[in-house]
Amino acid sequence: VAKYQSLNDFSRDPECTMAPDSRFDCARDKAVSQSECEQRGCCYAPGSDSAGPPWCFYPGLYRGYRMGPLMPTLHGLTATLTRAAPSYLPRDISVLIPKGNRLFLLQMKDPSSPRYEVELPAVVVREETDAEDLLYTTEYQPDPFGFIVRRKTNGRVIMNTTVAPLLFADQYLQLSTTLASHLVSGLGQHYSSLLLDVNWTTLALWNRDMAPHVILQPTPALTWIALGGILDLYVFLGPDPQSVVRQYLQVIGYSMMPPYWSLGFHLCRWGYTTTNATREVVQRMRDAEFPMDVQWNDLDYAYKRRVFTLDPLRFGDLPEMVEEFHMRGLRYILILVGQRKTSLRGNNAKDYSHAGIGARFSSLIPGFHCLILLSIIRGRIKCCPSGKRIIPS
Repeated sequence: VAKYQSLNDFSRDPECTMAPDSRFDCARDKAVSQSECEQRGCCYAPGSDSAGPPWCFYPGLYRGYRMGPLMPTLHGLTATLTRAAPSYLPRDISVLIPKGNRLFLLQMKDPSSPRYEVELPAVVVREETDAEDLLYTTEYQPDPFGFIVRRKTNGRVIMNTTVAPLLFADQYLQLSTTLASHLVSGLGQHYSSLLLDVNWTTLALWNRDMAPHVILQPTPALTWIALGGILDLYVFLGPDPQSVVRQYLQVIGYSMMPPYWSLGFHLCRWGYTTTNATREVVQRMRDAEFPMDVQWNDLDYAYKRRVFTLDPLRFGDLPEMVEEFHMRGLRYILILVGQRKTSLRGNNAKDYSHAGIGARFSSLIPGFHCLILLSIIRGRIKCCPSGKRIIPS
C-alpha cells in the first residue's frame, strides 16, 4: 500500500478493474471498511446490492503461495508451496505440500502438523505407459500458485484456480476455481431444483448450517471453504456420465452387495398378535403359491411393548417358529423400536456434558449380554433375568 498516495489510488489499480461477476470476496470473515479492506491488500468498490458482487475483493495477482519445483513420485507429482507474504488470517500455514496423481487427485497438506483426513479405499495407480491416455493436461502458475486443468480433446478449461488466492490457515481453508459452465448440480443435499443458482449463492454441504460450504458466482466460478482438515480434490473427466460414476466409485468404494433374499417379497404388518397368527399368514401365502422370502413381526411380540422382550403367552415359542421358517427357506426379521418406559417426571434427558457420562455408559454395556435376538440365534428360550431393564444407547 505504501507506493500509493492514498487508499483510493490503491482501489483504482488496474488489478482492481475486473468485471463485478469475476470478483472473489476478500472479507468473508466480517464486514470491513475501505481502509480495512485495502490494508489486507485487496480492492474496494462499493455497490448498490450487498447480496451481489463483493465490495472487498482480491486483486488480479494477490500474493499468496509460491510453488517450488515439481518432483515426480510413485503416485504423480509433488511440490512445496511457501507463503510469499502473510495473509490477513490468523495462524497462517507457511508451507504446504500439494500432491497430484493421474486420476487428477489434488491434495494440499500441512507438512508440520497432521490434520484430519477422510479415509478412502486405495486408488489404483495407473502405469507410466498410461500417461498418453490421460484425458486432461495441467498447467501450473508458480507465483502466486495456481493451476489450470484442460480437457485434452478440445482444450476446454475444466478448472482454473489462478483467479483467486489459495488460503490455508489453521482454521480456514479456501480454494476458488472457474467453472466450465453455468450448469451446476450436486454439492450435497438441497431442497431446490436440479440445477443450482450460480448468482452469488452459498450452499452448506449435506444440509448442515456449518462449514464446509461452497459459494457459487456468475463468472461462473466456485469457492470451497472449510474450517479444518486438508484440501482433498478429485476431478473425474468421464468423458461420459457413466464413466464419471465409475470413476467416483473407484475412489469411494463400491456399495455392499445386498443379500439376494433381501430383494425378494417381504410381508409385514402390525396385528400378527401371536406366533400362531404369524404361522397362519405364512401358510396362506404358501397355499396361494405366492413367492415369499421374508416374514416380519412388528412389536406385537414384545411384553407390554417393552423393547428386547417377548410376551411369554403370545410369543413364548417364537424361537421354534423362527426355526420352522428357516427349515422352509424363509428369512425372519423382528422390528425393534428404540423406546423405554420411564416413571421420571419433568426433564428426563441425561446431562451428556457431565464428565462421568463415559463411566456411566461403561457400567451399562455388560448388561447387553441378554439381548433377545442373540438368545434366539443361539437357541435359548430364556433371556434377561426377571426385572432387569435394558437401556438402548
